[in-house]
Amino acid sequence: MLDRFTKYEDEILAFLLYGVPFDNNEAERDLRMMKTRQKMSGCFRSLELARRFAKIRSLITIEKKRSVDVYALMQKLFSDPAETEKLLFET
Repeated sequence: MLDRFTKYEDEILAFLLYGVPFDNNEAERDLRMMKTRQKMSGCFRSLELARRFAKIRSLITIEKKRSVDVYALMQKLFSDPAETEKLLFET
């Protein structure tokens, strides 16, 4: 074990000192919602709807990581339909 610590010293210190994730569980959790949604409904009706769902989920995930009140953000975002369309669906 000491040999591995010596060999991977930079990676271990990055985890301890800078908060770099030790594994990729967070990325897997982000993808799990898309698969769950697909399983529940059978499929997405179109590729465009799948893209919209992914954009909304990514926005929610990012704001959760930033400790933003997601409910208030969604209320603000969807109160102006034109701004919502521009932000989420025009890329």
